[in-house]
Formats: sequence, C-alpha cells, structure tokens
Amino acid sequence: MLELISALLGAVIIAIVSVAGFQFAKTKLIDAKQLSTTDPKLAQNSEAVTNPENKTVGMKPPVSLIVMTTLCAVVWIVSSLLHDYELWRQIFNLCLAVFMTILSAFDYEYKKVPNRVLWMMLIVYVFAAGIYVLSDIANGLAFVFSSVAGSLFAGISFLLCYLISKRQLGGGDVKLAFLLGLYLGGGRIFGAIIYGILCCFVYSVVQLCRHKLGLRDGVPLVPFLYLGILITFIITG
Repeated sequence: MLELISALLGAVIIAIVSVAGFQFAKTKLIDAKQLSTTDPKLAQNSEAVTNPENKTVGMKPPVSLIVMTTLCAVVWIVSSLLHDYELWRQIFNLCLAVFMTILSAFDYEYKKVPNRVLWMMLIVYVFAAGIYVLSDIANGLAFVFSSVAGSLFAGISFLLCYLISKRQLGGGDVKLAFLLGLYLGGGRIFGAIIYGILCCFVYSVVQLCRHKLGLRDGVPLVPFLYLGILITFIITG
C-alpha cells in the first residue's frame, strides 16, 4: 500500500511540475518573440506570437504536453510497482522524468530545446549529486563516476553524429545527451538511446510509407529519446 501511495505521489508531482515548467519555458519564448518584434500591437498580444514554423504560441497547454505527461505518470506508477527503487535513484529518475516531459513537448511543438531548461537540469543534478555524496560518500561517488561515464559516452556519441551529419542533428540534442548520461549513468544510457533510436526509426519508416515525410525531412528527436527513457524505466527501473 505504501509503495502504491509513493508511486501515485510521484505521478502527481510529474504532472504538476511538468505542466508548470512547460508554461514557464513557453512564457520565456513568448517574451523573446515580443522583444524581437517591431509591431507594438503584436507585442501586446501573446496569442499572436509565433515560432519560426509559424505555429502560434498560446498560453493553453498543448495536447502533446497532456498526452506526454499522462504517459509519463502511468509509466512512473508501473515502474515504481515493478522495481524496488532506492531513494536516490528514485529522486534522479523523478527529476529526469519531469525535465524530459517538458523538453519533449517543447521540441515537438516548437522544434526547440530551451537552454534555460537544460541549465536547470544541470543545476538540479549538481545539487542533488552533491547532497548524495555528502550523505553517503561511497555510494555517492560511485554514482557520480557512473554518471560521468554515461555523460561522456552519450555526449561524445551525439557530438560525432552532429559533426558527421553536418549539423543536421540539433545542438540542443547534443547538450541534452550529455545531461541524460549524467542522470542515467553508464549502465542505462546505452539502452535508453537504443530504444529511442528504434522508436524514431519505426516512426520514420511508417511516415515515409504514408508519404507524410520525405527522405530529407527531419523529425524532432527529443520525444523519441523520451520514449527510450520511459522504456528503460519499465525494464530496468
């Protein structure tokens, strides 16, 4: 019973913080667009502000955010009941789930990976990891070493893809890869990336067959990395 209550509490936290964080990031996007516009009337109306793809940036949460938040909450409950988390792993998983929900919805809607959210993601990791090390030096240091290994693996892999693809892979995706390695560590980051790439591959093939995508068209990568992480949560915790 206690495990179920803990899982439900985590799901509620994911839902509330994800929606609030997305709205905050979107407000910053609106503010940036307002500062860049030369039309005072346009600047006063946040509903008229658009991203580079001409998608209106309104204040209501998009359907994609609601769907991703619900999916993440369900996966969190299932994963929590399947696996016996230690406290610190649960904390880092919860933080990662929230940040990835925000980033996935933002990348899907606006084709952007906000630097503000990435910086917050790094700050939260450093703060939590610091407390972990101070409270349990041996396990904390082991976690940090695993995090650094995972970060280097994921970050360098994505950086090489970024350079080889002549920057068709977004710079924000490379930064995010380094951070995902920190949160998942060397033991889980490989699986999360593989699952995410497989999901992206299946989606791309289906859309190509439906003539919804061309061979030169790109797709937002973060939502698929997000799915890879959710799959990892279910399989390994």
